Amino acid sequence: HREVLVGLREKYGDQITIVIRQLPLEIHAAALSCAKASLAALRQGKFAEFHDALLSDDQPAGRGRFVELATGLGLDTVKFS
Repeated sequence: HREVLVGLREKYGDQITIVIRQLPLEIHAAALSCAKASLAALRQGKFAEFHDALLSDDQPAGRGRFVELATGLGLDTVKFS
């Protein structure tokens, strides 16, 4: 879905606003922790990058994996945690 968003941004520029809403479902065991981790990334200005990394990652979600992704994005892992 990232490609669609990039295409829309290229075509319409500042005429559109893209909003991502998190609705962690109870049927997904890691949904709430994924939502919290992406909000921690948001505080460092990397929400979209972290969100994309989570969606494209095939590793089990969890605190250790979140820190690995955050490190890969250049986030301050102390603040992130």
